Amino acid sequence: MSRETRKRKNDGPTIQPIEIEIPDENVDEEKDPRILTSETTKKSIRIRLHEEVVEPFYYDQILDTIREAEKGDTVVIDLWTPGGVMDTGIMLFNVLRECKAKTVAEVTEASSAGSIIALGCDKVLMKPMSRMMIHQYKAGSYGSGKELKLRQKFDERYFEEVMFTVYSGFLTDDEINGVIHNAEDMWLMKEEVDERLEKIGRKG
Repeated sequence: MSRETRKRKNDGPTIQPIEIEIPDENVDEEKDPRILTSETTKKSIRIRLHEEVVEPFYYDQILDTIREAEKGDTVVIDLWTPGGVMDTGIMLFNVLRECKAKTVAEVTEASSAGSIIALGCDKVLMKPMSRMMIHQYKAGSYGSGKELKLRQKFDERYFEEVMFTVYSGFLTDDEINGVIHNAEDMWLMKEEVDERLEKIGRKG
């Protein structure tokens, strides 16, 4: 049904109503499409990381999902990444190590920060034709000469702590020191990764 209004000569300007949309506080924020959840008697959570690892705030929902997983659940990290921001890799490593659920990395590529994420999981399943790469950090700094020297000394100490925390057992001490001090890149095929994981009881 329509209603027609005729304007008279002395009518004033037509005033259009203004629509104001008030957000519903009870509506959840949009779910991250990288998180897939299925529930039976236990919850299975699959997180797809098919991307370069970027700044941590892009992973807030993923970090919260891992934190909220409970004993009896399974969290699978479907991992294909050339690497990226080390701090993000470390944040994911820490929440995976603290997670109450069983955690599994399914790896196609886990390079650089990706290897940190993979080794945060209880088990690592290397897919056919998969690979892993570990190398020295890359960084850029800005400041005075003194500030740059201090930052460089700190970065070296910090990177050594990261390397021994993440890779001890998986790599030998000589291999870890080779990456730290000689900038030796380590490219590992599926079979080489599986052999190392078998020794530390982490093969998926």
